[in-house]
Amino acid sequence: MNAIHYINLGTGLFMILVGWLIYRYPKHINPYGEMPPERQALVDIDGLKKALALCAGVAGLLIIVVFALGISHVVGERIAEEAIPIILLVTLIPTFIAMKKYNGFGRDASGKSYFGRPLRASSKIAIILIPLTMLVVLALILVSIKPANISTDEDHISISGFYGREIPYSEIVSVEVLDEMPAMQMRLNGSSAGGVNKGRFLTEDGEKCLLFVNDDVEPYIEIRTADQLFFMNCATPDATLHLVGKMRERIGDKFLNH
Repeated sequence: MNAIHYINLGTGLFMILVGWLIYRYPKHINPYGEMPPERQALVDIDGLKKALALCAGVAGLLIIVVFALGISHVVGERIAEEAIPIILLVTLIPTFIAMKKYNGFGRDASGKSYFGRPLRASSKIAIILIPLTMLVVLALILVSIKPANISTDEDHISISGFYGREIPYSEIVSVEVLDEMPAMQMRLNGSSAGGVNKGRFLTEDGEKCLLFVNDDVEPYIEIRTADQLFFMNCATPDATLHLVGKMRERIGDKFLNH
């Protein structure tokens, strides 16, 4: 098993544990735990705990199913990597519906907002941080699925976006155009979402590299410097071939395949 499989298994088991804790200790559900007794009496805590525990448990089971399919090679590594954020984001929808249905989302049976009274500092922070965190996660996903912009300048190759950098022509040892990408052992620090791979990866040969690659979009470009290995391509084959042509104009003598 590679690292993503361990992450899927651990996350799935953690979500099941969260579901059990919610069911076993419902008084810690926020904001129910902070309500005065007279307000708590108006909340269907039994229905709320069952619904929230079910949401967390189902999310955990789905992630473990993806883990099982991944180690059985029924689904690819790309699907295994994208499963956790997708499942968790989808699970948020029935979670919020359940919180509203059972009046656990800050309203009593009369519809009066529980948040009408002064909030504790911790509750104020939670109200701000939860939606902010969701927006940040969504923004990171949108940025990660955007292909890197790669261009050639007067004296270097420029890569924009996350993990972007400049590769001076003077530091390049060799360039090769590949029909297939070498197999990767694991992702060390990066993202793989929407068919776009960015960041630090480890090849099956144990060599560290930087990827700026769109899946299944041939060809691919391999660039080696004295101390780094890069793989990159553009969003379309024509764009990649255009980039190769620009690179040949600058450093044609460093191409291994002419």
